[in-house]
Amino acid sequence: MSKKITNPMIPFENMWVALTPDSRGVIASGRTIKELEKKVDKIGNHEAVFTKVLPFGQFYSPQCE
Repeated sequence: MSKKITNPMIPFENMWVALTPDSRGVIASGRTIKELEKKVDKIGNHEAVFTKVLPFGQFYSPQCE
């Protein structure tokens, strides 16, 4: 039997998220980093790790000079 793998970040596609310090859970999310900062400040979590969840089906390659 094959086990279906699901991505827990699908609901947060193309959004900013604040993760727990171990990156195992999402504390809050927002469309902009400013919106996310306000939510995390309201919660009072100062150990959150901020990251952007990029759109799925696309990839990002930084420009090298």
